[in-house]
Amino acid sequence: MLNLPAPFVHASQYLRGFEDWFVDFAANRRLLACLFDAILEVNLAVCREVLRVVGEDVDVIMTGDDLGLQNGLMVSPPHTAI
Repeated sequence: MLNLPAPFVHASQYLRGFEDWFVDFAANRRLLACLFDAILEVNLAVCREVLRVVGEDVDVIMTGDDLGLQNGLMVSPPHTAI
């Protein structure tokens, strides 16, 4: 089993801070979209290299991200399209 990096939401929250991340979602979506793209590119490079090295020995790949709270989503579905 291989656990690959989380795609981009969780990492972007740590980089921006949770408060700024939510403000970006409401007021600076272009910045957030660029940050998502940059994180995704780095993670894809990491994944490609890890799979190049150990890919033939792996039967299961898992990854995950954090899109919700205890009782619902962090942002409403209409606001998720960036």
